[in-house]
Amino acid sequence: MHTGVKKSLYIIKMTSKNKIKMEQILEKRVKLLENEVKQLKEKLSVEPERETVFIDETITYEKARNLILNFLKEHKDRAYYSDELEKELHIDIFLAMRVLHDLEKEGLVK
Repeated sequence: MHTGVKKSLYIIKMTSKNKIKMEQILEKRVKLLENEVKQLKEKLSVEPERETVFIDETITYEKARNLILNFLKEHKDRAYYSDELEKELHIDIFLAMRVLHDLEKEGLVK
């Protein structure tokens, strides 16, 4: 069966010089891959698993704004980030970010 795809076969004469070059190329590639694996292992050991958070997708912008304002009034002890508000209030992180951005523009939060 002819598929219309032209396939090429390259034959490389394996001289000792070509063999040495091929080994050097493969050794470099293996070292690069080993380094990538090492970096990924380090990254995985440092970053904690993100916990699953239930998000109430029915929360409107106005409701999210009120929830965030009330939460921040009750918790003045420190700053909160959008991912923390997501977990605490079950608000979509992007909605929380938008509300925080707007509150900052209005001068209500820093």
